[in-house]
Amino acid sequence: MGEVAHEVGYASISAFSRAFQLEMGTLPSEYQSEHRPKDFPENFSFPRPPRKYIRRNPR
Repeated sequence: MGEVAHEVGYASISAFSRAFQLEMGTLPSEYQSEHRPKDFPENFSFPRPPRKYIRRNPR
């Protein structure tokens, strides 16, 4: 979730989480659990993108 928060311009995960909860009415982790495909592995983590694709300065 930290990568998502940073990618959309939030300086902290807690600020992103509060904004998400205000907008969506649920915590990001709860939303993710409810909308994850049933056959999706529980402990799956996406690999980090290669360094050349990581944006240095957020918009």
